[in-house]
Amino acid sequence: MYDTNALPALGSNAMTTSEQKESELRTLQHLLGALELYPDREPIGGETPDFILLSSGRTIGVEITVFQSGTTTEDGVDLRKVEGEWSKFEAASQEFRRARPYLHDLNVGLLFKASMPPRRDYSGFMEEIATFARDRCVELGEEGRDYRPVDFASPLMNQYLSTLHLKPGKYPEWFSNVSGGGWIGAPDGALTKIVIAKASKKYRRTDELWLAIQCNPRASEMMMPLEGALDFNYVAGLETALCASSFLKVFVVTYGGGTFEWNKVDGWRKLEPRMPE
Repeated sequence: MYDTNALPALGSNAMTTSEQKESELRTLQHLLGALELYPDREPIGGETPDFILLSSGRTIGVEITVFQSGTTTEDGVDLRKVEGEWSKFEAASQEFRRARPYLHDLNVGLLFKASMPPRRDYSGFMEEIATFARDRCVELGEEGRDYRPVDFASPLMNQYLSTLHLKPGKYPEWFSNVSGGGWIGAPDGALTKIVIAKASKKYRRTDELWLAIQCNPRASEMMMPLEGALDFNYVAGLETALCASSFLKVFVVTYGGGTFEWNKVDGWRKLEPRMPE
């Protein structure tokens, strides 16, 4: 059995940044709650694996990682890159809107056909949107209105937008299908790559080794298992990678879609909260 007295305590120099470790700890606490598992002592933090638990005299190593999908836009641009560009565009739009009072009470939704315009076109793109919105404000009702490329006369809107949504509102914002999860998909080959990469690492010795894959609110870090646990059986190469790994259990913590567990005996299942008696 592993000598737990030799392990670094939570908060030691063996850890990554405090913010990352706090996020990993939240994931671990969620898993323990879902499993109704109560370790004999506080989790011991470190690296490879991120935590070691002592439960009923056995040590359990838990490696935690963030899910990153392999999703791309229609024109083949990595979704994570598009999200980064949206953050820059949204920040630039705030200053742009402050200088134009007619945009102060207007929500603007941008549904992109694929990826976003390059940064050199941000200014021109926002000017086209602002001009269009100013000219159409009088025809907007309380529910707002959607506009399509057939309504656009300006070149950048026509090139990049499939839909422009305008709606009056007291607390307006600019949002998009990038920020709103327009490209969230089912479990895919990105899971297989994560398992293979994590399985190739050398871990501290424990009686059991678990892997937890955490989804986050960013669209590129989300998945939606529409058919529940069955969706994981459809992922190419995933079962082979799991069985070849040293992980006794693997968990996927989705964002709003539940928590799923895999083990070598039973395969995939969704962890259901126990109803109070």
